[in-house]
Amino acid sequence: MRFARVFLFIGAIGRLGSCASWAKNNDSCTPLPPGKGPKPELDISSYFLYDEKMTSPSKNAPTPAQWTRSFQGLNASSTGDNYLGYEILDSYDTFACADHCTEKNECQSINIFFERAPSIKPGRLCPNPPSTTLIKCTMWSTFVTEAKAKNHGSWDYNFERLIIDSNAYFNTRAIDPTTGLYPSPGPGQTFEYCGAERCYNRSGSRKKYQPSCFVL
Repeated sequence: MRFARVFLFIGAIGRLGSCASWAKNNDSCTPLPPGKGPKPELDISSYFLYDEKMTSPSKNAPTPAQWTRSFQGLNASSTGDNYLGYEILDSYDTFACADHCTEKNECQSINIFFERAPSIKPGRLCPNPPSTTLIKCTMWSTFVTEAKAKNHGSWDYNFERLIIDSNAYFNTRAIDPTTGLYPSPGPGQTFEYCGAERCYNRSGSRKKYQPSCFVL
């Protein structure tokens, strides 16, 4: 009986070691950077979507000078090509988001939103951790429209990522100086950064200024 207990104890230690190794190898249950956004009273997906303090910032967000709002208050963020990355903000600050965009010559649009994100990396041992709220500013070298806002969230183990309070803006510096019109992209078209005399695409090559500023 004593030997049986010893073997059971050794087996238990082996399983614990195996679990620790699995968690380490998969980097699960490790802390993730906390967000600065508001949190609902209850840490439940439905509360995140409908809590008033989660939905008011987009309604009151100012539009930066030389920018035009494309959409407001969606529960989805932009998707598609021409993605330039994102920044995590300390507040729902459209001006800060626009500043990040203008640091990139090819950036034409921004999308700012709250994201329900896990506070630790979900895994088998922590499938549904407490949430945190990230304030994300995504940047794009094309027009961001409501039709392209298709990211409603995703599942990571049992944790539900969600998007709320999503606003998008495009930079009016690309208005055609000869017509005063801001071009609308058509199927398969990609917008380029337009300066006063040249258009620049993302590869850095140049070509003569075209009123429509499109790559077909």
